[in-house]
Amino acid sequence: MPDITRFYGPPGTGKTERLISIVSDELSQGVSPSEIVYVSFTKVAARVAVKRALEHFPNYDERDFKYFSTVHSVCFNLLGLHRGDVFATKELYKFGNMYGYDLTPQEVTERDPLAQTIQDMAIITIADYYEAFCNYYKNSTMSLDDTIRVYTRDGIPPNFSRGELETYIKRRDAYKAENNLFDFPDMLSEAIKHQEYPLDIKVLFIDEA
Repeated sequence: MPDITRFYGPPGTGKTERLISIVSDELSQGVSPSEIVYVSFTKVAARVAVKRALEHFPNYDERDFKYFSTVHSVCFNLLGLHRGDVFATKELYKFGNMYGYDLTPQEVTERDPLAQTIQDMAIITIADYYEAFCNYYKNSTMSLDDTIRVYTRDGIPPNFSRGELETYIKRRDAYKAENNLFDFPDMLSEAIKHQEYPLDIKVLFIDEA
């Protein structure tokens, strides 16, 4: 059985700082950066962990910490995907233009195919709402009826239509299949389906579990 340690606390109580200190401890004991997986809710937290580690171990390079990222990025790399394989930003708007969906342009501040995630997606139009719903639906693993009930319990847009939502989902799935594209939930499910896991790992950190 692996040794599991859990830290609980609200924001600002030092959970990430504690994890980063353990990273340094593991490196001090001879564990290689390539033998550590550090997944966080945002890339910023993972980069902070790498930066702090390099302050104590300057002989390493950022590239040595290849599994310090979001879980989606780890799966993206394990599956051998490329920028053009992601159903986000460019491909998402191509899909919207094809069917006349008014999807709000999202601000992407870095050249990274996974920089834009559903967590910071602007939801302004009904198409934005349907797109956000699709990601929630796939992540929840609930039935469509249950997902709609939970997702809409705090209210729905005045122009919401169950029929239009189902049409959006069908068109979206068909477009992804025809163009061999992956959305963010796909990356997780496909990695599990094909049992793509980092090999020779000694330590796993999950920040913001």
